[in-house]
Amino acid sequence: MTPTSRQNTRSPRSRLSLLLLAAGTICSLALVPVISYGVGDSFPRIPNDGFTMVEIGHFEVCVQERGELQSSRNTVITSRCEWNANLLWIKEEGSFVNAGDIVAELDSAPLIQREKERQVLLVQAQSALQTAESGLKIQELVNESRIAAAQLQVVLTSLNLAGYRMAQATQERHVIEQNLALADAALIYARKKYEYTARMVELGYKDISEQDSERINLMRSEQTLAAEKNKLRVLSLYGHDRKLIELTAAQSESVRALERAQLASKAALLNGKIRVQAYRRVVASYENFIKRIGRSIAACTIRAKQSGQVIYPRSSSRSTQTTQPGDLVYYLQPLLQLPDRTQIEVLIRLHESRIRQLELGQPVAISVEALPDVRFTGHVASIATVPQRGRFPNQDLRDYQVLIAVDAEPAQMELLAPGMTANVNVLVGQCFDSITVPLETVVCVDGRKMAFVRSGDEIEAREVQVGLTNETEVEVLSGLKPGEEIVSRPRDTCSSRIESLRAPYDEAGTGLAAYWEAGD
Repeated sequence: MTPTSRQNTRSPRSRLSLLLLAAGTICSLALVPVISYGVGDSFPRIPNDGFTMVEIGHFEVCVQERGELQSSRNTVITSRCEWNANLLWIKEEGSFVNAGDIVAELDSAPLIQREKERQVLLVQAQSALQTAESGLKIQELVNESRIAAAQLQVVLTSLNLAGYRMAQATQERHVIEQNLALADAALIYARKKYEYTARMVELGYKDISEQDSERINLMRSEQTLAAEKNKLRVLSLYGHDRKLIELTAAQSESVRALERAQLASKAALLNGKIRVQAYRRVVASYENFIKRIGRSIAACTIRAKQSGQVIYPRSSSRSTQTTQPGDLVYYLQPLLQLPDRTQIEVLIRLHESRIRQLELGQPVAISVEALPDVRFTGHVASIATVPQRGRFPNQDLRDYQVLIAVDAEPAQMELLAPGMTANVNVLVGQCFDSITVPLETVVCVDGRKMAFVRSGDEIEAREVQVGLTNETEVEVLSGLKPGEEIVSRPRDTCSSRIESLRAPYDEAGTGLAAYWEAGD
């Protein structure tokens, strides 16, 4: 077969393929009508069902969250025993008690034994205190006697010094001078008598022995006179000054002895007072300890402060751990809760990004999972100002606690119980006769809010101004009119157009400012 004949045989097949392709294209166009937008073949085609109608209606912004019911007037019964004690018995959860009923008991036997031991120490300390107080009184009397004796010695030495200066020194001199005069007279008399006796012996009227006797008396008188002269000389040169110095030193020493006695007495008295004060503190410490342990022993019997239903406290809504008999209970550990079921509130936790939407008093719609057919209303009662650490495993998140007060009749309140799960819907904003569109129909392009509007056979990129936003819709303040059609999913169908609307960058990547400077 020649090449010409092969080409002629294949030509009818090619024409048939082209005809089938054209027919398929026409059929697909007939089945799915489309319109195109933009300029050029780079923009995709959007089906008719890819548009959304702009409407006017009622628009609400709500915050929805799940929380737990609790009582706003919740009486927590804690352990008032200041020592750790084992739990012997606790009231069953869910049972009803009246005010004054025993709801739990702690083991007080170790505390009673410790109280007895401390009472023995208290008696010993009281005995030591009485001994110290008696010693203090004795020390006060001893101090008075010691100081009085020292004061008397000061007076006596002062009197001795003054007496010696004023009279005794002169008297001693007068006595010595008097004795000296008498000795001098006696010497003269003894000399004359001796001379008389010597003449009588020469004349033979007296014996020689009498002359010797008179001579001895004369020598004795001379020695007596010399001794009195020496006394007067010693008194004048040494005795008076020495006596005066001794008396002055004795008087000064008595003054210093008085000061020593006063200081020693003060120190001894202070030591006694410190000892008494120390024992008083020991006694007071033991007494306070016995009072504390007595209160703790009494606190081992725990009674209800009000009537209500017993609920065991838990660390969180998901926790199942409770206090059981035999557990070690520490001071101020929560054991029971007696909630007031006439005052119920909902505790929710909101992320920090949503907490600014809430305000006190905002209305809240509440639904309880245990009561699906009953609806409750309430209001925002409290908003925490300090965040809390997020729940595991998102512990890096920051949540704020919000309390929702339940506004219901007493008959409806009886249906609620603390611990139930509730869903709250907080109305944070609403507007009437407002233009709303789905949230995904508005995209942000370089800080501008853009919507893609159907205009005949083309798509128009239009800048809009938005207002309130909820989880599904957004309020449009300007840029759109009711009845217009906008692209439902512009991020999928108009991605190339969105990129063409973004601010261009220069080749160096310096940004928008460099682009406008280059344009100038």
